[in-house]
Amino acid sequence: VFFVESITMLKGKGKRTYQVEVTTPDACLSFSIDSKTTGEQLFQLIVKTTGLRELWFFDLRFKNQNDRWTWLKRHRKVLSQVPHVQPIPLEFTIKFFPEDVAYELIETSTQTLFFLHVQKQILDEELWCKAEHCVVLASLALQANFGDYDPDVSPAGFTKDLQLLPRRVINQYQMTPEMWEERIIDCYKRNKNLFTEEAMVKYLTLAQDLEMYGVSYFAIKNKKGTVLWLGVDALGLNIYKSNDKLTPSISFPWSEIKTVEYNDKKFVIKAVDKQALDLVFFSVDPEVNKSILQLCIGNHELYLKRRGTDSMEVQQMRAEAEERHSRMNKNREKLIKEIKQRKKMEREKEKIALKLMRTEKKMEQTQKSLSQAEGAAEVLSKQVERAEVETGALLRQSEEARELLQQLLQEKKQNDEQKRLLRERMENAVTAASEQKNITQKLRDELARAQIAEREAKKELERQSQLSSRAPSVIDSSFDDVLSRGSGDDRAGRIDFEHSSFDMNNSSMHDPKPSNPPTDRSFTQSIKDIGADLSDRKIEGAMTNEDIIKEQNEASGETKYDTLTRISSGSAKSRITFFEEL
Repeated sequence: VFFVESITMLKGKGKRTYQVEVTTPDACLSFSIDSKTTGEQLFQLIVKTTGLRELWFFDLRFKNQNDRWTWLKRHRKVLSQVPHVQPIPLEFTIKFFPEDVAYELIETSTQTLFFLHVQKQILDEELWCKAEHCVVLASLALQANFGDYDPDVSPAGFTKDLQLLPRRVINQYQMTPEMWEERIIDCYKRNKNLFTEEAMVKYLTLAQDLEMYGVSYFAIKNKKGTVLWLGVDALGLNIYKSNDKLTPSISFPWSEIKTVEYNDKKFVIKAVDKQALDLVFFSVDPEVNKSILQLCIGNHELYLKRRGTDSMEVQQMRAEAEERHSRMNKNREKLIKEIKQRKKMEREKEKIALKLMRTEKKMEQTQKSLSQAEGAAEVLSKQVERAEVETGALLRQSEEARELLQQLLQEKKQNDEQKRLLRERMENAVTAASEQKNITQKLRDELARAQIAEREAKKELERQSQLSSRAPSVIDSSFDDVLSRGSGDDRAGRIDFEHSSFDMNNSSMHDPKPSNPPTDRSFTQSIKDIGADLSDRKIEGAMTNEDIIKEQNEASGETKYDTLTRISSGSAKSRITFFEEL
């Protein structure tokens, strides 16, 4: 998200102004300053603009004439430090890292800046990370940006234009983009019901277990001239071999360090233990000496601050965060309840839709039966018509027989045999007519019953039609009702660390970071499963030096925190001696 805001510090007229463009992890800010504006004044303007309250983690830096990042000195004027270009480019970024992100990062705005900063470090390959960890972190990044997985919002191929994995990881495995997406989405689905803030904190919690997390590296040499790495982080000073930034060889916690000073290239670290020798090393590049001293001062101050009592401001922020988390949990419960209710209504709708389909099928059968009944009635009607015609003919014959009988009766002279034959003929005709009449009556009765069945079938059809027209509106209305719910001389410097405010060895003192913090079991299993899946897809020769070192460390069963515990053990004197022999 980019936005530009212009703020001028000038109250008088006629003063020349200079444009400063400050880049943050999520914004680009523009300010107008004058020749007297100090780094502290500019820093406070940025803080006021962004609304940040946890200021102690951040600082301003710029690229000097040698294209090297340099921290802006707060007490000095901005224009006396930066290159004279317009606009003046500065970066507002993270300078100090917490020991425990879940406990120390309180404000959502701070968590967001850390999340974006660490994500960029991983994607830019400044912070080394195993492939399986990268996949899980990518799924948490999707959760933080898009919320719960929805196939309609996130169809297949939607990660095509998103950078989710470091290029190094992609090039190390025989995997297509579709295969990477499939594994990321599989993890993404397991992040269900995580809010943005929670997803970012879980991302940072996993990232802080990476060996290079929060470490600032500087090239140094010991007295023997061996090139080594000095790592400055929240816990102290670490010494690394030149070919291994993952596994420190020696560690000196801040609680053991009394003084840090430098003169030209020479650095001297004095230990609290008076029997210990001074730790002496030489910087390869004198330009970074001031940065090393600044990082030592700031990290040591924060180290002591974490083990003391929180200020009133921090206590207030923690209270607000606790209230925010309480609201978040309530909203989650409400959301889960609404989702369950929605699914219940969808199941009810499916049941009613099924019932409606069955009713329509029954209506079709009834319509078919009605059509058959109408056909049978039509046949019977034709049979009745034929029977009536035949009955009429028989009646006419009967009438003719009667007339003939009258004629015969009038003929008194006919003999008895002729009379008897005529009577039999007449009686047979009458009997046939009577039988035919009975048949006709039966046909009329069957026709009447068929007409009654037809009327009943039509009534049943009308009733079924009315029921089917009402059912969808009832479903939709009920369903929609639910869904609506340091000094100026850069060649020398010194800082004496005070430890008298409390006993550093006091076991009752609060230590915000456990020696080996537990990892979410679901993420641990996901990382394990993905690692097993990727193991057979590695490209021979594509593994980096860090990959090989990590595999060796895992084979020995040693974690980052195990290593720190081991290399911090023993006296400071023995560790300093070991350093000089490297």
